[in-house]
Amino acid sequence: MKGVQDLRLLAHGPEHVTASSIIELLSFTQQDAASSVRARTQLEHVLIGMHEDELRKFLVFVTELDQIPEGGLHNPNQLSEPGKITVRVVQDAAAGAHRRPVAHTCFYELDLPDYGTAELMGSMLREAFDHMDGAGFQLA
Repeated sequence: MKGVQDLRLLAHGPEHVTASSIIELLSFTQQDAASSVRARTQLEHVLIGMHEDELRKFLVFVTELDQIPEGGLHNPNQLSEPGKITVRVVQDAAAGAHRRPVAHTCFYELDLPDYGTAELMGSMLREAFDHMDGAGFQLA
């Protein structure tokens, strides 16, 4: 039975997803240093406050994976830092607070509006999860 568990670990990664394991994968682009630092702090706060099922939804939203594979993320399509989820903080004052985050799953990228508060960011991320169309998503 141990061989089956080892094979599953290699193919799918650890059974549990934690906020810290996702936070380690985040890489923020530097468009505006102040908003990037604020968004990083807020996103980390939001992720730490999520239950495991929500963390899986976050991963699926951004990567189409519901677990972090053993050895980390590897995607030949990535344009930015390999093995990372690239977060771009979007500056759009007119629509920022009403715009949902946008994920580019082929590239492991997340366009995250500068919401100003962790509460609003968390709410908008959860709304984005709830409105995933499910095409190609395999939630466990």
